[in-house]
Amino acid sequence: MNKIQEKRSIRAFMLSNVMAGLEGSIVATALPAMMAELHGIKLMSWVVTIYMLLMAVSSPIWTKLAERFGYKQMFVLGTLLFTIGSLGEGLAINMLMVIVARALIGLGAGVMIQLPFVIYGMMYQADERRRVIGNTVAAYSFSTIAGPIVGGLIVTLLDWRWVFFINIPIGIYMAFIVWKNFDLKTDHTKKSIDFAGSTSLSIAVIAIMLLFQMMGNAVINLPLLLTLLVVSFLFFIGFYFAEKRAVDPIVPLELFKNPSFIAKNIMFFMQYGFFGFYTNYLPTWGQGVMGATALVGVMVLIPSAIMLVIGTRNVNHLIQKVGEKKTIYIGFSIMVLGAIFLFSLPEHASIVMLFVATAILGTAFGIVNITL
Repeated sequence: MNKIQEKRSIRAFMLSNVMAGLEGSIVATALPAMMAELHGIKLMSWVVTIYMLLMAVSSPIWTKLAERFGYKQMFVLGTLLFTIGSLGEGLAINMLMVIVARALIGLGAGVMIQLPFVIYGMMYQADERRRVIGNTVAAYSFSTIAGPIVGGLIVTLLDWRWVFFINIPIGIYMAFIVWKNFDLKTDHTKKSIDFAGSTSLSIAVIAIMLLFQMMGNAVINLPLLLTLLVVSFLFFIGFYFAEKRAVDPIVPLELFKNPSFIAKNIMFFMQYGFFGFYTNYLPTWGQGVMGATALVGVMVLIPSAIMLVIGTRNVNHLIQKVGEKKTIYIGFSIMVLGAIFLFSLPEHASIVMLFVATAILGTAFGIVNITL
């Protein structure tokens, strides 16, 4: 793989994160028109949930499959699943067809989001890796913010089905570019696939995500919530014992003996929780509390995307100057500053204050994410 082929492949991997990011947020703009045509409002939440479930569950499994069958092959397969799912969703005649198509899209998104980062780790040393990952994370974040705007324009000018049809030519193009240009020389593992670990992890994660999903219902079904909690707990226990026996575990338990690894994963969880909070709720706050229009409500996230890019671009310089640990402290301090700023805002503050808040939080996310 020469430099030109490498650059083409990296651009395709970055585009895969853009597509997956768009798909996660653009669907919200198509839902009202979709529900009106297909009459499936009772199943509406599953349009979003099934995508997130399959994406979360499949990500670690795709990585193991790539080790065995090849990174290029699995990336192209995942991209084609995403494309086929998009076609199915655009052609849907009922809500069941929509949900099945969204499941395929979620499976494909699992590889499109996860595998590029694994590939970057194998291709690049620390400084270059941080730069490439920073660009990809920035592209993903910007696409999640742009999704509602792009979706709104498509639904207004064309039809809700085109929100999904636009994925088809892009997905085919992306799969072709990777198949033609990408060639990472690795030794494929011949060890047996950890089916027990994959299955138990999948069921445990699905149960816990459904638990959180149903906690937001207007009427709480306590017996069902307790059942999901017990199922999740039992299968996590099963996952632990499956990984202890596995020849090639999907998640090696030895990793959890490393305090640094555990601490970084906790911090990852916290910062992604914070990112999900402000990207989902601040536009709603802007519209519902501050009286902004829908367009302005979405635009409050643009400073976050811009400052995220600036934060990622300056991480290497900051790490060289003060070290990784202090860089993480700086990033989290800025995040706390943003949280205090939001907490102190009066109920009817100017919408400009939300632009300032998202700029602070975007800077923090850019610094912390790439360093971790």
